[in-house]
Amino acid sequence: MNKDECISKVTAVVAQANNSFPHLNLDVPYVTWFDKSKVAGVAYIYRNEIAFNTDIMAKVSAEEFEQTIVHEVAHKINMKLYPASKQAHGPEWKYVMRVLGKVPETYHKFDVSEARKNQIKLFHYNCTCGQVFKFTANLHNKISRGNNRICLTCRSTITPSQFSGKITFK
Repeated sequence: MNKDECISKVTAVVAQANNSFPHLNLDVPYVTWFDKSKVAGVAYIYRNEIAFNTDIMAKVSAEEFEQTIVHEVAHKINMKLYPASKQAHGPEWKYVMRVLGKVPETYHKFDVSEARKNQIKLFHYNCTCGQVFKFTANLHNKISRGNNRICLTCRSTITPSQFSGKITFK
């Protein structure tokens, strides 16, 4: 399945839902993409958006991935119909899945053994005492903006000029 087919299927599922639940009036959610994860899809609670994993989408059949599309749209429907619902995959969500003609399965069964994982960038800083620090992007950016970090060995301040230029991945 490609991205255009996925968006078309999302639109079709929303249309089916609006027919099945007359007072729903659900807008087609904005569709975004991600990779480097073992998750097939995500429905965002506080914005009209769903996201799908392009790596998984490319590796499985359109029929298999359709379950994921319906699963994520069902979350959006559930949030609109049952805002007080306490469980993401509770009885209300299961009911919506059945109305849409799918088995209410919580997890996909796709082979994700080779799924790419997010890699954490580590920025190397050399202290005057010889200690080498490996900071995440978040700390690297804070140091670049002038926030102080102190070396626990010599108590000197780590400054942006001590960034070695070396970046590794964890």
